[in-house]
Amino acid sequence: MAAWTVLFDMFGEITTERTAEAAPRRDLERYRLRPLPAEDVYLHIKNFDNSQVVRLEDPAARDTCWKAIGATVASATMLIVLLLPSVFSLLAGYKLQQLEAERDDLHKQKSALILERTSLLTPQRLEEIARYQEMVDPAPQTVQYLAPGGNKPAMALNASKQTKAVQ
Repeated sequence: MAAWTVLFDMFGEITTERTAEAAPRRDLERYRLRPLPAEDVYLHIKNFDNSQVVRLEDPAARDTCWKAIGATVASATMLIVLLLPSVFSLLAGYKLQQLEAERDDLHKQKSALILERTSLLTPQRLEEIARYQEMVDPAPQTVQYLAPGGNKPAMALNASKQTKAVQ
């Protein structure tokens, strides 16, 4: 392929001989780059000193900021108001669960106390406690029955019999 370039000149005509001057010039043009866009424009960078520049206050900016703050607060308040009932119902559900658990515990305690009371009130247990505290039944001969038509009080009858027994 390189041999074909020797045969064709610039206009496509076949030439067998080349001049010594033409070959280097053509090779240099062949490897030249195309010009870049805006290559002839020169940019000069100038340093700016803005230390003494004071920013002007924009009166509309303050109003805009306060409006944005007010809109944000209003929307947050509206969101809280809308979510408040669901939060209260959720808290009420938690409280209801807590009260149901407390009710179950109280039912268990009540049944345990009823069981303990029935075990303490059995006749055998009452007799055992009475013997321990020396509360025995009186002998049948020491029991006094009051007459329904008597005019003396029961204490008086007891006192008179006790004095006779002591004498």
